[in-house]
Amino acid sequence: MLADLLERLLEAYYAPTNQKKAILTQVNLLLEKLRYFFRLGYDLGYYNSTRYHDFAEKINEIGKMTGGWIKSLDPKRPPQ
Repeated sequence: MLADLLERLLEAYYAPTNQKKAILTQVNLLLEKLRYFFRLGYDLGYYNSTRYHDFAEKINEIGKMTGGWIKSLDPKRPPQ
């Protein structure tokens, strides 16, 4: 699943502008799946809370960056 995430991010980077938003939407879906499965692994006792929180922070940061990328593609958004 992490490999799929990396693959989609690379596709979005190199895709034409009119295709980026659709690919980044897939990235968001993969991030949600990762959150769910990692939380499930934690609930089943596969790793401790420190590892879970570290991973959650990293995934949330990737989600924020992806959301910012999607917002930057919105033509109605004023430049900053």
